[in-house]
Amino acid sequence: MKMDLLKAIQSLENDKLSSILRKFNEIIQERDSEITLLRNKVADLEARVIDQEIYSSKDCLIIENLPIEDRNAPLSHQVCHFFHKFLNHETRPNNFKACHYLGKWQSNTFPPAVIVKFLFFDEKNELLGRKSWLSRKTNQCNGYPIYIKERLPRHQKEIFDFAKAENMITTTVNCKVKVFEQSDDGSYRGVEVNSKKAVLDMRNKAIKKKPRNYASASTPCSTKPISGNHNTLKRSRTSPGDLSTKETKNQRHEDENVAGNNLLAG
Repeated sequence: MKMDLLKAIQSLENDKLSSILRKFNEIIQERDSEITLLRNKVADLEARVIDQEIYSSKDCLIIENLPIEDRNAPLSHQVCHFFHKFLNHETRPNNFKACHYLGKWQSNTFPPAVIVKFLFFDEKNELLGRKSWLSRKTNQCNGYPIYIKERLPRHQKEIFDFAKAENMITTTVNCKVKVFEQSDDGSYRGVEVNSKKAVLDMRNKAIKKKPRNYASASTPCSTKPISGNHNTLKRSRTSPGDLSTKETKNQRHEDENVAGNNLLAG
C-alpha cells in the first residue's frame, strides 16, 4: 500500500503537488512508526502486569464448598481443620498471609468460596497436588463436592474459560494454563497456552488429526477417557434445575477440576 502510494506520487507531472504529497507520505510513515513503538510498549506493560499478577497469585488457593462446622470460629482455624481432615496435612493459621471469604453467605447450607494466601509456596503446591483426594468426598452439610483450585489472574482465567468452552481438557500449573493434546499412542501431553489463538490452533489441529472425534457436539473431548478409570470423569450430578445458585456454581466447576485431577494424579 505504501509503495503504491509512493509510485503514484512519483508519477505525478505537477512537481509542486508531488512534493506536497511526498511530505504527507513521510508524515504518515513517521506516525506509523510511532504507533508501532507505542503498541510494543503497551504489549510490554501488559506482559509485566500479567507476570506481576501471576507472582501475587501463585501462593493462593481457592476452596469451594468448604465444610464450615462453626461459623463463629475463626475461618483460618476451619481451613486448618479441613486440610487435616480431608488432605492429611497439618498446618496452622500463622502459615497464612490471608484467609477470607470471597463474597457473602447466601444460605446457611452453602458457604461462599474461601481464598487462602500461603506464606510458603511449597505448602500451597503440596496441597494443590492433593486435590484429587477430594474427588469422592463431599461437604456433609449439603452433600455436594468440595474443590480446591488456583486463583488465576484475569488474563489466564479468560484463556482457561475459553479453552473449556472449546471443550478442551484443561488444567492449571502455578497459575499458568495448560491444554492437553492427544498423541498418536493415545497418551495426553500438557501444553502451556498464553492466548486464545493458541487454544484455537490446538483445537483446529486436533480436529484435523481426528475429525470423527469432533463430528458431534454431543461428544466433546473433555468427556473422552484420559487414563485410569473413565467413571471418575463423569460423576453423577443432580439436575441443575434442582440446585440453588451456589450449588449450580459448584457443579459448573466440577468438569473443570475432575479431568485435571486425574491427569495430575496420574
